[in-house]
Amino acid sequence: MAYGRRRSRKTRGRKRPSYKRRVRTPSARKAIGSKVSRYSRARGVNRAIAQVSKKVDALSRTIETKIDITELAIDNPGHPDWANYVVGGGLGEVHADGGLFYPNVWDHFSLPNGTRQSRRIGNKVTKVSFYIDGLITSLPYSQTTNAYVHGYVLHMVVFKDKKEPEDPDLDKMKISADGQEEKKIDGSILNYFLPYNRARMRIYKTRSWKLGQSPANIPLVLPNPPAAGYGYYGINTQTTRAPLFRRFRVHLPCPQQVLFETYHPPDPPPGDTGGARGAKPVNTRCSLGFFLTRSDGQAPLNSQNVCKLDMQLKFKYKDA
Repeated sequence: MAYGRRRSRKTRGRKRPSYKRRVRTPSARKAIGSKVSRYSRARGVNRAIAQVSKKVDALSRTIETKIDITELAIDNPGHPDWANYVVGGGLGEVHADGGLFYPNVWDHFSLPNGTRQSRRIGNKVTKVSFYIDGLITSLPYSQTTNAYVHGYVLHMVVFKDKKEPEDPDLDKMKISADGQEEKKIDGSILNYFLPYNRARMRIYKTRSWKLGQSPANIPLVLPNPPAAGYGYYGINTQTTRAPLFRRFRVHLPCPQQVLFETYHPPDPPPGDTGGARGAKPVNTRCSLGFFLTRSDGQAPLNSQNVCKLDMQLKFKYKDA
C-alpha cells in the first residue's frame, strides 16, 4: 500500500497529531514516473554533452600553438636614422609631417605556407592572441632635433577608416565640438580635447603615456680668460615623476578566424612558398598611429624628434 506525505510535523513534547494516509491512484503514479524518466533522460543528455566537450578540449590541446614575431618598424626616407621616431606636429601620413603612422599593421606581417613556426598548413588559422610589445624611450636633448624643455604625453590610437580602409584619410580623424567640421590631429591641447570622428573612423583602442624629457647640460661660450659665473646651464633638470621610458603591451583587434588567399603563381621564384599575396590575411586590417602633446600646451614642431618606439608584433595562433 503506497503511503502519502505526512500532513503535519511531529512536535517535541506534544502528542503527535493524527494524519491520513493518502493512497495514490494509478494515474498519479504514472505521472510521477514520467517526471522521473524525463529527469533521467535530461541527465543522460547533459552527461553526453559533457563527455563530448571534454574530448573536444583534449583535441584542441593537442593542436600546436604557434607564434610569429615581427619587428614593427617604419623607414624614414628623408632621415634614415629617424626610423620609428615620433616626430612632433600631430599625425600625418608622411613621417616628416608628424607622429608615427602605420596604415595597416598587417602589412608588416607575413605567414606563408609551411609546417614549422611562423608558417601555416592551410588557408585558415585560429587566433589565440595578437598584440604589440613595445618600449618608449625619450630621446636626448638636442638644440636642433629635440629642443623640448617640458614633459609630454604620447598618445596611441588603433582605428580603421570605414570608407577607405586601405587608404585612411587622416585629415578627418577629429570632429569639431559642434559636429560640423572634420579636422586632422595637429598635436595641440585644444585639438586633443576634440572627440574622434567616430562616424568616419572605427576607433578600436586608445592609450596614453606621460613621459619626461632627458636632462642635459649645455656649455656656454666662455670668455677668454674665463670669468666667474660662466660654465654650464641645465636643461630639464626639474624633479619629476614622469619616467624617461615606458614598456607597454597593447592587444590589437583580430577576428577569431584569420583567412589567407589561395595563391598559386604559374611560375613561382625559387624558395617562394605561396607568394607575397598568399602570406597576407584577407579578412582583417587596422591602422595604428602615435602622436604627442606638450605639457605646456604649445603645438609641437614637426622638426623635433621627441621619443623612439621599439616594437614587436606578436601573433599566437593554432594551425589546423
